[in-house]
Amino acid sequence: MHTRTRTTALALALAAGLALSACAGDDQAEFAQDPPSGSEAAPSTGQEQATDESQSGDGAAEQTEEPTTVEPAAERTVEVEESESVSTEEVAFTLTLHRLAVHDYYLEAEVTVVNDGTEALNTWYGSGNGSTEPRVFDDRGRVYPFVVQAGGDGQRLVLEPGQGVDAGLVFPGRLDPDAEQVTLDFEALGPEWEGLLFEVPLGAAS
Repeated sequence: MHTRTRTTALALALAAGLALSACAGDDQAEFAQDPPSGSEAAPSTGQEQATDESQSGDGAAEQTEEPTTVEPAAERTVEVEESESVSTEEVAFTLTLHRLAVHDYYLEAEVTVVNDGTEALNTWYGSGNGSTEPRVFDDRGRVYPFVVQAGGDGQRLVLEPGQGVDAGLVFPGRLDPDAEQVTLDFEALGPEWEGLLFEVPLGAAS
């Protein structure tokens, strides 16, 4: 039996930056290894010379054009406080998205995961290829990949029964200025994470 409920969660303690901390019991969350030359030139005319000079002037103008500057996104923080609970024969856990922050050139989602089941829970895996990691995409078609926390390359965060973790998930990329909504997607983490999406409307920058 697979059930999922959406509730509004109270704010939980958050870890700063990319640091992760276990939030239940004395046990700590563990990371496990999972034209030919020489031809005679035609005599030039004044008209041709004028044309050559005109084209040369255009080329010089093109070379002096400055490259397009990428402007930083307008910073803002969207409070969400939304939870998804999953309960199956194999796993049971609760995932809460507290807030999503838009920074100059990256997005950051503050989340809490709690293992409510009796078996170990596999969460995100630091593979760096996006196949087993959360991601963010906006309503303009742009995807923002997950960046593995320092020291987490090639490792999976595993939560034992009763354990939980607060995490700041970072997704590099400048937010599309025309985006009105982003979606935080956890489905790539495995079958038990299927349907775990958080749609976040973007308010105006403060």
